[in-house]
Amino acid sequence: MKRKASPPRQPRTQPIELPRSAKAGLAELRRARRAGAARYRRRGEVAQGGMALVVQVWDSLLHRPLAMKLQPTRGKAGSDEAVARFLREGAIAAQLRHPGVIPVHDLGLDERGRLYYTMPLVEGRELGEVLDRARTASRGGELARALAALAQVCDVVRYAHLRGVIHGDLKPSNVLLGPFDEVYVLDWGLATLASDDGHDGAVSGTPPYMSPEQAEGHVGFPSDVYAVGAMLYRLLAGRSPYAPRRGHEDAQKTIELVKRGPPTPIERLAPDAPAGLAALCERAMAREPDERGSPEELAAGLRAIAATLGAAGRERS
Repeated sequence: MKRKASPPRQPRTQPIELPRSAKAGLAELRRARRAGAARYRRRGEVAQGGMALVVQVWDSLLHRPLAMKLQPTRGKAGSDEAVARFLREGAIAAQLRHPGVIPVHDLGLDERGRLYYTMPLVEGRELGEVLDRARTASRGGELARALAALAQVCDVVRYAHLRGVIHGDLKPSNVLLGPFDEVYVLDWGLATLASDDGHDGAVSGTPPYMSPEQAEGHVGFPSDVYAVGAMLYRLLAGRSPYAPRRGHEDAQKTIELVKRGPPTPIERLAPDAPAGLAALCERAMAREPDERGSPEELAAGLRAIAATLGAAGRERS
C-alpha cells in the first residue's frame, strides 16, 4: 500500500515589528545620540539621491569600514513623512535576515541631528550593467549569469513575502552583484507590509517597472513578481518596458502607458530569445496579478533555462 505524500511544510512566518511612531522613534534615538555621535568617521561619499545620502565611514569601535545612509534634514527629504519612511526602512531591513538583504547594524542621529543607519560596505556591479553585458555578449554564459542573478532576486522576494514585506521598487539599479555573483536587493524605502493593506491610492515606485495595479496606487505581492518580469524584459529587449524609441522617458506618460496596456511584445523585440524566456517574461508581467505565478515559480523557470544555456556552452567549448 502506497503512503500518500504529505504536502511540503511552509516556513513559519514572523511578523515585522516597527517603531510605534516617528515621534517615539526619534525620542529614543536622541537619548542615545551623545554616546553614538563620535563612533563613525566619514571617509567619502558612496552615492547620493534625492531623499538620502550614502557615505563610507570608519567604525572606530569595531575597526571596520561601513556604509552609512543619511537622511537630509532640509526640504522634502526632511519632512515628517520622509523621516517616518526612513525609520520604517531601517526597521524593515534590520529584520530581514537573508543573504540577499544587506543587514542594518546601527540606527541613530549624527552630530548634526540627521538620522542614519549603518550597514556593511558592499562593492559590486548594478544589475543593469550585467543585463546589458549579457544582451551584447556573444556567449551564452553571460546570459545564464544574468538569469541566475534574476533568480536570486526572486529568492529574496520570496523570503520578504514570507515575512509579509512587499519591496515595491524592484529595478536594476536596486540590485547589486558582488564579486562572487552574490546578489543583494537594496533600497527598502518604499517597502510596505501586507498587513497595512497597500491600497492607499498613492502611486510610488519606478514607472517602467511598475505593475498596472501599482500605477493605480495599489501594491501587493504580485507587484514584485511583475517588477522582476520587467527586468527580464529589459534583458531581452535591451530597454525597459515602455521606453521611448527617441528622447527621454517621461514618468507621468509612462504611468499612463502602464495603465493602458502591455508593452511591445518581447517576440517582436527579441525574436531570437532562447526558447521559453519570452513566455516566462510574459507570464510574470501579466496584466492580472493572479496570473503571474509566484517568485519561486519564476525562479525555477529562470534557473532551468540558465542551466540549459550553461550546458550548451560547455558542449561547444
